[in-house]
Amino acid sequence: MGGLWDALLGEGRRWFNYASSDYHRHYTAGGDDFYPGEYQRTWVKAVDADGDGDYSLNEIADGMRSGYAYFVHGDLVDFLEFSAQSHDQKVEMGGELVADKPIQNLKLKIRFRSPASNNCAVDGQYITSCAAPVVDHIDLIAGEIGEPIDPDSSDYTKATNESAKVVASFGRGQWEVDDEGYNLIVHHIKDVTKDTYFRLRGTNLACNAPFETGPKTALPSADYCSPLADALVTQNLGIDGAQEAWDDLWFYSNPIFVYAGGR
Repeated sequence: MGGLWDALLGEGRRWFNYASSDYHRHYTAGGDDFYPGEYQRTWVKAVDADGDGDYSLNEIADGMRSGYAYFVHGDLVDFLEFSAQSHDQKVEMGGELVADKPIQNLKLKIRFRSPASNNCAVDGQYITSCAAPVVDHIDLIAGEIGEPIDPDSSDYTKATNESAKVVASFGRGQWEVDDEGYNLIVHHIKDVTKDTYFRLRGTNLACNAPFETGPKTALPSADYCSPLADALVTQNLGIDGAQEAWDDLWFYSNPIFVYAGGR
């Protein structure tokens, strides 16, 4: 929280985040990897611009450039919508909402779904248990947007953004199910006076999970339920490799940029 990615977003840079599958050797064959897409995936909204009923590589690349994308560990979710709305102006991941004056009521909408199962398999060499992917909570992260830093400035290499914080968190029981079976969260932020970006992270882990996540702290907070280093699980619980990965699921959205005083 508040690291390099937040530092880039805090300059208003369209630095979107994606996940890859750097595959070499599968964990069942003595390696440390999953097959591409087995554990880590990037979901991208592509538009069939030419109307041919198919998605070309260029159309997929355009979707990635738009920032309408999110990435997931272990299929924690297989559907995510994230939008911001003020009056009749509505934008989604990667987009920007521009108001000519402070926003009295910013409506944020999160719509998501978890699959019935993922690729965790009980016959894997290192797998001892599997559970259906279920979201425990979703954190709403916000940070202030400033101007791009001049390359000649001493702050140009600063890789932190102290304004980035969890401003709200939504746990089980705090979302409803809509008519199509998707989980729905609607959150309102009053009197937005500063240019701000918003992004999401979600996990199957509860706060204060031993050696996995930190405690709940008063919001807004940069330390709220923070993910802890994987090495703590290996050192203290003796769990490593694929089992550790399947126990520890997350997703991250790309940001929405909100300008509350024009551009």
